[in-house]
Amino acid sequence: MGTTVGNRKADALLKAAQSGAVAKLRELLAAGAPVEATDVNRMTPVMLAAQGGHLEAFRLLVEAGADLHATAFRQLDLLEVAAGSGNVEIVRFLLERGLPVNGHWQPVNEAVRKIGHDTPLIQAAAEGHVELVRILLEAGADQNAKYRGKTALEQVREILRDPDAADQKQQYP
Repeated sequence: MGTTVGNRKADALLKAAQSGAVAKLRELLAAGAPVEATDVNRMTPVMLAAQGGHLEAFRLLVEAGADLHATAFRQLDLLEVAAGSGNVEIVRFLLERGLPVNGHWQPVNEAVRKIGHDTPLIQAAAEGHVELVRILLEAGADQNAKYRGKTALEQVREILRDPDAADQKQQYP
């Protein structure tokens, strides 16, 4: 699945997925736009729809055969982008389909393993999506997974200590 940037139908499909434009997605898919198109970061339309929390667009792309296990740049996967969006229905759907609760990420070497990865739990926690944090923990998410030396809880504590994050603090009960 190479980059399809520059292909007009693919580019239009990616843009429609990112904005959640369902009618445009239907039109483009019917016209033969590739459901597995990728942008410069190797994000697929279904990933962009999930990232934006666009449930109807996400469902349409899934029905069109989108690969739920595709990974983008740095092994970013569909559950991770969905967890960051805060859309509970999309995350539940993906967990029900058996996507790995901690993501598809596998370290390519020791240095990368030490840095860690922005898991679905870390994504949801950092964005203040408390209900998703509960859902992911109930599904068995690794509370001890770290990204840049910090667990999800440690990242939230850091956000709460930051005086510039006052607007974010209300998300964390």
